[in-house]
Amino acid sequence: MTQIMKTTQAELGKLYGLRRIKGYYRLTGLLAHLDQYGQPWWQMRLSDCTGTLVVDYRPSQLDSLAANDPQSALPWGIRHGGLVQVEAKLTQQETTGFFTGKLVWLQPVLEVHSLPILAKMPVLSTLPRSHCPRPELLDQLVMRVRDLKCEWLQRFVSRVLEQSQVAVGFISLPASYRYHHAYAGGLLAHSLEIMSTLAVLPSLCDSERDVAMVAGLLHDLGKAWALTAEGETTELGYMVAHEHLTLELCGPALVWLDQHAPELALMLRHIWSNMTPSTRFNHLPVLPIVHAVRMADQLSANQDNNRHWPKPIHLSTIVASDQTALRTLHG
Repeated sequence: MTQIMKTTQAELGKLYGLRRIKGYYRLTGLLAHLDQYGQPWWQMRLSDCTGTLVVDYRPSQLDSLAANDPQSALPWGIRHGGLVQVEAKLTQQETTGFFTGKLVWLQPVLEVHSLPILAKMPVLSTLPRSHCPRPELLDQLVMRVRDLKCEWLQRFVSRVLEQSQVAVGFISLPASYRYHHAYAGGLLAHSLEIMSTLAVLPSLCDSERDVAMVAGLLHDLGKAWALTAEGETTELGYMVAHEHLTLELCGPALVWLDQHAPELALMLRHIWSNMTPSTRFNHLPVLPIVHAVRMADQLSANQDNNRHWPKPIHLSTIVASDQTALRTLHG
């Protein structure tokens, strides 16, 4: 098994003054080229929650290339949205101010090895900014989660959202096809609106508020599997309700939370299993915060419908007898 070397993480949105960086980033783009000798090389787009960097990948020039590795091949384990550990030399373009780079070391990180790495990094730092249609919402997400008073819940959210199979979808997909937040990034916008509403409810104590905010943030996580970029239902979404997919995607992190704060894991399970008719097992939830999360969810959906689907009244479409009544009502 390849040993992953320890490095200091550099933020891609803060590269000024740096000439060489090391860190873990999401691979969010790959473009193949041929050099003058017909040998392939690639441009890789790397991203974290702060920014994006395009680097040249020429295998024959990498320090990490093993003697028996083909010099024209991509390393095993490279995948879109996956984590890679890199070391790169930087060059700042004088005309644009943007940075480009050349890789000198590259190591894909398998999903099973990612959790110990993420645990040592700032929460949500590897979410790919390059795939977020509204970067200001990504900044808000990172701030909201890092501001949670409970560190266990911060790390729980990190374990859920920084999975490769949801890291891109959660911040880029719509929340629905035609109903509410039906636009790129709508799922993130909807989730943050719920979180913001719950953050200011006066009747909750700090622990209840943190749990409610996390439950609201992740309640539609299953849509990262159930919807396409166009908001249409995937094959999986036709077969399984997105509410059940939410529980599946949160499952490994809930087992981890059971070991550190079991009461919080129990509360999250109870909220998610009472959110919608398709998952509800009890007409009267044990925890009152279930009603708060439901209310915040419905409020966000209704507000978005009113913003984007107004239904104005046109007097010309109303019969004459009703016109008089309307004018009287409006003075």
